[in-house]
Amino acid sequence: MAKYIEIEKEIETKLQEQKKYSNKYSAIEKLNNLSQPKLFQEILNFKLTSNNIDLIYLNNNQISWREIYNYISQPINSYYVTKFSEKQKSNREKFITILKHILSVSDTFIEGLDNIKIIKNIAEKTEFNEFIRPLENWKPNRRNSKLQKSSLLKHLFCKYEVPTFLENGFLGDEEAIFLYLHLGSGNSIKSYPFLPKNMILNKKVYHHLFTNPEDLNYYQGFRRAQVLSMGGNNNLFKSLIDSQLRANAGPFKSEELVFHFIEMLVNSPMFDYDKISEIVDFIAFKILNQKRDNKYTLKGKNIETLLRQSEVWHKEAFIQQRILRRQNTTNSIYGNIPKSWDGFNMKDFFIQKEKVTFKFFQLKSYNDLRIEGAEMRNCVGSYANSCASGNKTIFSLREKKINEASWKNLATIEIASSKTIVQAKGKANTKLDVSIWNHIREWADSEGLNIQSGIK
Repeated sequence: MAKYIEIEKEIETKLQEQKKYSNKYSAIEKLNNLSQPKLFQEILNFKLTSNNIDLIYLNNNQISWREIYNYISQPINSYYVTKFSEKQKSNREKFITILKHILSVSDTFIEGLDNIKIIKNIAEKTEFNEFIRPLENWKPNRRNSKLQKSSLLKHLFCKYEVPTFLENGFLGDEEAIFLYLHLGSGNSIKSYPFLPKNMILNKKVYHHLFTNPEDLNYYQGFRRAQVLSMGGNNNLFKSLIDSQLRANAGPFKSEELVFHFIEMLVNSPMFDYDKISEIVDFIAFKILNQKRDNKYTLKGKNIETLLRQSEVWHKEAFIQQRILRRQNTTNSIYGNIPKSWDGFNMKDFFIQKEKVTFKFFQLKSYNDLRIEGAEMRNCVGSYANSCASGNKTIFSLREKKINEASWKNLATIEIASSKTIVQAKGKANTKLDVSIWNHIREWADSEGLNIQSGIK
């Protein structure tokens, strides 16, 4: 009998546990089946705790709801609530108002955590009277949360088109936010008082701001626009951003020096941009060790001078030790490099015309590059290490007329490891004629090469 009672108690305990688990599962399902506006209202009415937020499914935007909950509940639960400023209270109310409307018209906007941060910055950095159009009139025309974010910002702040990359400012970059508001309301960029400090900008910069990729920050966007407005390209910009010039900080306080450095690079297009970071490190060292009465400048220097000095400095700093261990190396102004390399798996290519033959010849030794550089008056010798490592290769386009014995150099061509032609220049880095580009395209089609858009 006692054993029977014990079994009954055990069964009762298990039933209670199952019921408890069932109730908990039911509560979780009920929570996750709430519409977004109702779930938001539960948070506003303080019916949900931090533990409840943990029960929201990840695929039901748990991370975004956690961000929303923390922002709304923090001032209420804070020990210092009595000291919570009127400004912060106002920001919280604006955040609630904006998010309430968004949730009433979109069930996908909060899929991106960044969108919650953007609403916070709209609430904290702007006022309702700055909205160009009423918030309640905004409705998304796409389900994509990223496109909805862009649509909301344009609705609230833009009478006129604004460079897309400035939208990133609403993730926390005040400079970009204020420029976005400035341009969106129809003001000129010239009248904006807080452009990147001392950056030398010309009239073409504004146009290039509109071509910026949307993932750039404020400083990078202006630097790219500056480089392109000076005649540079995306490859040059990316190499600069990969160096100590990636941010508006550090030793490069003199924008005049930076401007002249970029100008020097733009005027030396057949130059290996992989060397830029090394040269920037060298220039940074010189700036940091300059004397008050003897400021470091680029006056009287050219890119080859800088590269030579940079190589000497790197050797002294023992940064080139790995290269020095290599066998079969030769010394040059471009450092210690192999005398020759295998190059890409591409054969020389010939185009036969009625009275002239064109040859695409791969340069697979430092001596080949040195001769090409002397003949074409460019800095192609700087590509030696990149070619030896297999990251790039250089081809020389040459022609020979029917009654001539020697070949004439027409173009120097850089090809990246992705089998993309990224640069092609004539003698002294001049632009190529259409007829020469036609030969290059014929060769590219035959070899399955791509041609990077925008190169000339």
